[in-house]
Amino acid sequence: MAKVKYFILGIVIGLVTGVLYRQYSPKIIRETTTTTKYKVIKETKYLDKPKIVSVVLPDDTVFIPADTAELIKKYKELHKSYYKRRTYRDTLTFDSLGYCVVEQEVTKNRIGSLRYSYSLTIPEKITYTIAYQKNSLYIGGLIGKELVAPTIEYTHKKYTFGLGYNFWNNGFVTTFRYKIR
Repeated sequence: MAKVKYFILGIVIGLVTGVLYRQYSPKIIRETTTTTKYKVIKETKYLDKPKIVSVVLPDDTVFIPADTAELIKKYKELHKSYYKRRTYRDTLTFDSLGYCVVEQEVTKNRIGSLRYSYSLTIPEKITYTIAYQKNSLYIGGLIGKELVAPTIEYTHKKYTFGLGYNFWNNGFVTTFRYKIR
């Protein structure tokens, strides 16, 4: 009769301990960290042949001067302007992402060469979630030949420590476990 009384007392103590543990036990803590790294890309590209877009201009009235000296002067200016080599450079910015530099060389009203170089800073977001495993508290029991013992076990990382009371032999029982995998 006394053994049954101790057995019921052990179960009641185990249940009360389990309820208290659930009430005050640490939960799984999750930390989310977001870091932004910038990847810098710098490159220079050369195009073999740029795409030519032609535009048809409307007919215009041409004024031909009567004086040939003025006509020759205008022709020389036009000839000089036609064969002159011009270089154009423009910088395009892309908000906070970077910039692109475009260089064009124009001769005879055609684009002779086109070169562009750019520097882009592309943000990459990396999110890490770290989950910490909570420490666990278990109630259970050991039953065997001359062994009836309710136990309480505490798990921390890979180790488990336990303590119980054997009602059959009126002695304490300790357990220790190590998680292999």
